[in-house]
Amino acid sequence: MNGLKKPRRPRWPANRLAHESTVHKVTPFATEETAALSNEAHLAWHHLINGTGTKAHFDTLATSLNASLILSEPIGQAAIDVAVRAQQAMVSMQARFHRVGRFGADAQALADVPPGLDLYDQLLSFANPLQLVQAVCKSWKRIAAGDVLAPAYPAAAAVTAGAGA
Repeated sequence: MNGLKKPRRPRWPANRLAHESTVHKVTPFATEETAALSNEAHLAWHHLINGTGTKAHFDTLATSLNASLILSEPIGQAAIDVAVRAQQAMVSMQARFHRVGRFGADAQALADVPPGLDLYDQLLSFANPLQLVQAVCKSWKRIAAGDVLAPAYPAAAAVTAGAGA
């Protein structure tokens, strides 16, 4: 009777690309991937300083700078200071947005954010996708706790604004 029993079917098909996916997560970014991520952050900064910035541009740049803070913590205090100064400049830009309704950079932001972007570029050249995803997730946890730069608008306001449209 035991020899006539059908073999049990797996609940889901085997993922033949699981090994490649895991290897890709821990392999440092390719030059093209680094350039694409860097260009996205630099383009957001460009829009913000030229008066064409939107909340999406602000969020993109804030997420990049938050990730650079998390990734720079094991490096040392000098890198952390660069990231914190860039974030403080972003907070002043956020305050201006709430006052005026438009993004713009003051002299302090023009001085502090570009070194933060340079730090982000350097960190991307050494990081891998898994580290970047973990850094972004950790920054969102800190945002929820109130420790790091928050988005330019509360999530509840975005939901109600989207529901009314």
